[in-house]
Amino acid sequence: MTVIRNEIIGETTVRFPADSGYWVAAVEVRRKMYANGEQYYYIGYVWYAAFDDVVLAYKTWDEVVEMEDNCDSDTIQKKNATLMKNAHPFYSNGSNLDRGYNGKIIAQNEISDSLVKYIVMDETELVKYSGGMTASNYREVIMHHVNDQGVITRKLVFAPPSFHST
Repeated sequence: MTVIRNEIIGETTVRFPADSGYWVAAVEVRRKMYANGEQYYYIGYVWYAAFDDVVLAYKTWDEVVEMEDNCDSDTIQKKNATLMKNAHPFYSNGSNLDRGYNGKIIAQNEISDSLVKYIVMDETELVKYSGGMTASNYREVIMHHVNDQGVITRKLVFAPPSFHST
């Protein structure tokens, strides 16, 4: 099908802390309109991992898994690959990341408009909508729902509400 419009809606960077490092996702959201009038959001992720002085720039899920599979069991490379894989925010309980690791395509509608708005929203603005969660955790919850990942297994950080008495 022919794309008649392809526009960048927004970009952001999301940091996901882990026990001994962190994952960072560079997120780009595009909206494409096709000749038949249908519109879809293309939410793309490029991942970067940094763990205990091990920095692996822009590794795809397949590259991390391949790195783990191709290393001897007693090597630091195998240990690091396993650590990174298990700490990934979209990986839990041995599941694979075939769905949504590098991104997701979702139909454009009122609900997806809101989800996309919050995914690319500036952190200082997003905190106004995140309730008792940090803005980063709020964005992570939205990303999990968009990617059909369901349950978040890592501990989320809740920010105390700010109440002002008059």
